[in-house]
Amino acid sequence: MARKIVVITGVSKGIGNALAKEFQWHGFQVIGISRTEPVQAVDEWIQADLTDPKEVMRVASIIKVKYPHINVLINNAGRGLYEKWENTDLDDLRDLFELNLFGLLGITQKLLPMIKESKGTIINISSVAGKLPVACMGPYCATKFAVNALSDSLRIEMMPYGVKVLNVMPGRISTGFSDSCTGTQKAPKTPGAKKGPEKLVSAIFKAYKKEKKQLIFPKWYKWVMRAQRIFPNYYAKKNIQKWNLDSDK
Repeated sequence: MARKIVVITGVSKGIGNALAKEFQWHGFQVIGISRTEPVQAVDEWIQADLTDPKEVMRVASIIKVKYPHINVLINNAGRGLYEKWENTDLDDLRDLFELNLFGLLGITQKLLPMIKESKGTIINISSVAGKLPVACMGPYCATKFAVNALSDSLRIEMMPYGVKVLNVMPGRISTGFSDSCTGTQKAPKTPGAKKGPEKLVSAIFKAYKKEKKQLIFPKWYKWVMRAQRIFPNYYAKKNIQKWNLDSDK
């Protein structure tokens, strides 16, 4: 039996690299896409910048020529921006959307015919920030709110073709994410931020096998989301305290 094939973007480190290791352990052939070489070896690495449409076309062409099918596409590439809305540079915001949303959609569109043919799965790595408004992370939240909407609507469109869409919303995990973020604000300490991605990627694989539509990790973030809806003013005050916004007055 031919090995199943998974394409993972943002595979160089962090969650993407941990996902590569997890899927390899389960027997998948891993095609990794990133700007820098992965720390954990994959079956094939394609160097590319997914914010460049020409690069997206090149990557898709390579995959279509070399591989008979794709079983899973994991859209993991992305980065953050720690900045207040009033200080956000619009060019920085456009760059953020280019990677977190348009790059995700671009590679998905190009590989979708292969995924439809195999009745495969698309896994989008969003964030709990796509459900929770976070002070000084508004631009990042906006991109992830958009990814959530894309995932949920794409899932409906793909149902007639047998294609599954899993939307993953992790909380703060130790992956070096903050180190790659731009902006002038410093991220506050958050519960769970010291834990690595190992349990997350295991949960993602289990959710994929069970054909789940959504994964929030850790689960206790569901209660945070519920509390934010019920006690919005309390949630806002906690945000102000964490980001020391009172001192800005």
